[in-house]
Amino acid sequence: MPDYDSPYERQRERLLRAMLPTGEGTAVDIGCNDGRFTALLSEAGYDPVVGYDTDERVLELAKAAHPSIDFRLGHEDFSITGRALTVALELIEHIPPAAQLGFLRSIRTATAPGGLLFLSTPGRYSILSTYERLRQFKKYRVEAYTWWDSTHVGVLSYSRLRRLLDASGFAVQRRAGFCFAPPHRFRPRAAHGPLGRAGFDLIVVAHAA
Repeated sequence: MPDYDSPYERQRERLLRAMLPTGEGTAVDIGCNDGRFTALLSEAGYDPVVGYDTDERVLELAKAAHPSIDFRLGHEDFSITGRALTVALELIEHIPPAAQLGFLRSIRTATAPGGLLFLSTPGRYSILSTYERLRQFKKYRVEAYTWWDSTHVGVLSYSRLRRLLDASGFAVQRRAGFCFAPPHRFRPRAAHGPLGRAGFDLIVVAHAA
């Protein structure tokens, strides 16, 4: 489970809260973890709200903390259709590249006309990851860089993510990059212009085109 009390996670959560679109109708949070962000969907006006996660331990925490939300153990099965919002935070990088387009198309099929996708993922060519990869190559030369998590199998650049969204039937409405340089050197901050493409975390709001 992420360290939600770390400066990085606190700053990142502020940005996610600021970008979360308000609305009405069904919202689904894929990979909801302990449900702390899922609970914000109800506050933003969505009803019903459903959260999926494959980790039974964190899902029990979610159910205990937010008993009014429908949390389900297992993989998203896309059986909930006509949804107004799908949330997929820090998820697509765990999906093999060959399956990423199919994943996004499944979300699009389950989305109501004009519905939204709220997605975040590590940026492949962020300032920090480029620095760390160069440093790691100089030191180890053979170990693959995994963006702080060995389960990351398909980390995307913003350009690649944009192409996948276009191909799946989503159009980017808003985007930002969560940028910070080597730890403890600069305070994390959001970048909404061209620098956003170089964010360590890419955050996108896209609507069903």
